[in-house]
Amino acid sequence: MKRKIQLLLMMLIIGAGVYYFSQMGEELKRIKELTFIQICVASLAILISFYVNGLRFKKLLCAFKINLTIHEWFGLPQIRRLGNLIFFKSGTLTNAYYLKTNHRLSYPKFIIAMSVQKYIQVLSLLMIAIVINFHFYFFYGLSPFYAISSCFLLLCLSLLLLSPQWKLSKQESKFYQNIQKALDIWYNFRNDKFSVLSLIFFEILSMLAIGFRFYIAFNILGYSMDFISCMIMTIIFLLAEFIGIVPGGIGLREVAVGLAASYMDYNFDYGVIATSLDRILSTFWFGIFGFIYFHFLHMKEYVKDPSVISDSVTN
Repeated sequence: MKRKIQLLLMMLIIGAGVYYFSQMGEELKRIKELTFIQICVASLAILISFYVNGLRFKKLLCAFKINLTIHEWFGLPQIRRLGNLIFFKSGTLTNAYYLKTNHRLSYPKFIIAMSVQKYIQVLSLLMIAIVINFHFYFFYGLSPFYAISSCFLLLCLSLLLLSPQWKLSKQESKFYQNIQKALDIWYNFRNDKFSVLSLIFFEILSMLAIGFRFYIAFNILGYSMDFISCMIMTIIFLLAEFIGIVPGGIGLREVAVGLAASYMDYNFDYGVIATSLDRILSTFWFGIFGFIYFHFLHMKEYVKDPSVISDSVTN
């Protein structure tokens, strides 16, 4: 039932998108009139972003004692993106099964690793938000409320890294035993300060790479926008990813960035068009890399019976 609702939502969003773009003839001409050099520059920015994301994925799994080859740390994120776009979360499930089969990474550890990545991402987003808020406070007289609020949230979330270890009382229940195992995995991760700092570094680097993608996309379309504004777009863009109601966040990212552009006194349509250009090019590239590495890493056999993956992950 949930999948049917997600499919219906995706169809409604795609339908709304088709109608929206049918009314944007003049704006769409900007995309059609892009030169080959401009497309190459935008593609290069996207490929740099993919490379940084791959390094981030490598560092994440290194924290869990998994050493990936270059084909794995670059290819698996592309397969995940492609799979999640085609069928909700199928790319993530395929990654989990591959790592279980080839690197003995248990499913609980995989789930915790993905949760850790989201946690580090939120911390990094707050760090960037603090820098941006203080920039506007010192140079444009913006109220310090936003910077102080971001600092408070960062402090609260950082307590998870500083809080004492919590041991549950011994229980016969398997449920409590699994919770304790998950806590132990988390404690082992956070005690490795080098891994935590490395992940934060690569997460921030990844966000800067996305900001650079937006900067290129806006400016080659003729929409003059500074890098700070593009980083604000990046924060909104990444926050929209947490709303996982449709595969690949189709439509949600475009609307979120469009609203952010409108809030910053740019045009809503500028945000939508620039994000759409970035999506078209990034989908093209991760589609190619995802297909290549799907076969190169011999993952075809993993999806002959998708229920095997789903059942295994839930065990």
